[in-house]
Amino acid sequence: MTVAMVRADIQSAAERIGAAGEAVDGLSAGEHAGQIAAALPGSSSGPASSTLQTTWTQEYDGWARRVREHAQAMQDAAADLEETDITVAAGMRPGVPQPI
Repeated sequence: MTVAMVRADIQSAAERIGAAGEAVDGLSAGEHAGQIAAALPGSSSGPASSTLQTTWTQEYDGWARRVREHAQAMQDAAADLEETDITVAAGMRPGVPQPI
């Protein structure tokens, strides 16, 4: 089995992953949860909505940060892949098929 890793494909995937992180970053889901207390004054849901607001904000922000880190790691891997291909190609004898 042959696996071909193409820098452009890895970079494209990293860009799409990064875009997903940016989209989640802008959701502000926690802000909406904070409105529960105002909508249900005196209920036991009010105090819980504060916890929900904080939890959602932390979780969404954390997920977005991890996704951006993953996208950057993919960009770094793509660059390393190309550098390795160049080094390997330079060491091959003439007539030997070059890396993709």
